[in-house]
Amino acid sequence: MVADSWGNTANGATCLQAPWNGGNNQQWKLDPVGNGSYHIVNRGTTTALDGAGNSTTGSPTIMWAENGSPNNEYTITAV
Repeated sequence: MVADSWGNTANGATCLQAPWNGGNNQQWKLDPVGNGSYHIVNRGTTTALDGAGNSTTGSPTIMWAENGSPNNEYTITAV
């Protein structure tokens, strides 16, 4: 399963998982925003993953236009 935009370009659209099919809606790029943070941007919709201000375990991840909010900034940590 992979993160999939389902082609929905609307701010607030839910990012859902789906089996890999190679489509642009399942491809993501990391856009550096400084301080080691990134926007995770969908190739098909150009919207970024966004936590919507939620910090509760199990909260959905939505997609939103890149906007400088910490809601759509992520750090990448090696494990």
